[in-house]
Amino acid sequence: MNRNVRRATASAERARARRVASSAFLVAFAACAGCGGEGGRAPSVAGRHAPAKNGAGPKTQGETRAVESPESSSAAAIGAKPSVSAAVANFGVRLVKEVGVNGGNVAVSPLGLHMSLSMVLSGATGQSQAELGQFLGVPSEPRALVEAYASLAQVRESKGFHVASRLDLALGAHPDGAWVEDLKRGFGAEVALNDFEKEAREATARIDAWFRKETGGRIPELFGHESLTNDTELVASSAIVFEEKWANRFRVVDTTDQAFTLVNGSTVSVPTLRGEKVRVGVAWGPRTEAGEAPMRSVGQDGPYWAAMPFEGGEFVLLLGLPRSTTSLPELEAELVNPGVASLLSSMQYSEREVRLPEVDWLTPSTDFNSVLMALGLRKAYAGLSLGRANLPGDCVLSRVLQRVRVRWNEEGAEFAAASSVVVGESVGAIVVKPLAFDHPFAFALVHRSTGMILVQGRVMNPLKY
Repeated sequence: MNRNVRRATASAERARARRVASSAFLVAFAACAGCGGEGGRAPSVAGRHAPAKNGAGPKTQGETRAVESPESSSAAAIGAKPSVSAAVANFGVRLVKEVGVNGGNVAVSPLGLHMSLSMVLSGATGQSQAELGQFLGVPSEPRALVEAYASLAQVRESKGFHVASRLDLALGAHPDGAWVEDLKRGFGAEVALNDFEKEAREATARIDAWFRKETGGRIPELFGHESLTNDTELVASSAIVFEEKWANRFRVVDTTDQAFTLVNGSTVSVPTLRGEKVRVGVAWGPRTEAGEAPMRSVGQDGPYWAAMPFEGGEFVLLLGLPRSTTSLPELEAELVNPGVASLLSSMQYSEREVRLPEVDWLTPSTDFNSVLMALGLRKAYAGLSLGRANLPGDCVLSRVLQRVRVRWNEEGAEFAAASSVVVGESVGAIVVKPLAFDHPFAFALVHRSTGMILVQGRVMNPLKY
């Protein structure tokens, strides 16, 4: 190999390494991240269907950022340690597969549930510590766990993204001072004491008000009329918001009703965004173990992943279209193996025609107890040792709740999630054809430089959740 060839090869390898390093943060909860728009305000993507929200929301920044081409970004990956991002990705794929067993729409925030459960893990001891650590796929030793989550600072500071957490303890608890510091350092959590025994409804209202504030009203309440009970000992909560404009926006005038094919073969007419020249990345599957996608013939239909970049270049919305609905789980598994970074590094970017159904969902508050037990978390529901909390009585995992907002339109996308864990006292190639997401498909919101999945789900019927 002559010197010029070696030099060109080395340059190509360095470029590939930079693309992998600036990989992805998936919103399969998939959707969320502080927003800096014009005038330092978060841009609204409510568009023509809903007014912009007032109140708190994503963090704002004084300067607008230039749009950075996602395929050429060379930002250093100094964010979350691979163990956290990989654990959340694996957790998300397992969640979506279990939740979607009945064939309906799915929208979950793997990061939201994982963070709230990890806050409980940080205070656990003995067998409970071992079970939760193994289930979540993260270090069970408190210092290592806190260090892993503290390394998410890059994600927390990302444009368009906001995350907050809190821990509510029952009166009578005497939490270890080091644990309180761990909660603040690793999760940014505020800690409060509540008289659940006498004021369970009032405490529930305070937590719901916190969710409204932290999500800017996108999640109006998580508990609602399902109040906490007077035997509540601990509530670990997290709130996540992402709102940003597309790097290439769609025109409202081009949005028309198009057919979307349901699982049973019937079709529904849904408002569909259409852009003739949208810069988008496409990775064709299946991939090799090294994550390399084979070349496909012109006009080849799925399976494929497409990357829709947002302004600023830090986040992309991954959209996965399978050959058939039955192969959705296999396509979603690629988020774990070969992984988000590998998918993004194999993206081939060019201007394509894109047709994407408009989505506006607010899920009901969902109890994940049966899902988590089906995935293997069982002993914590029979007994939970929280030695670092120094609670007065024996504890059990009581409820795990989440509610998710997913919305995208011509301007951009918006995701939000509210999650609470309640602990109670024990009693390829260039594509010519349009990228038409006209039958059930997968989606995920990801942070490019860390590979962290925020929101993930399936669109089985875009009209309603």
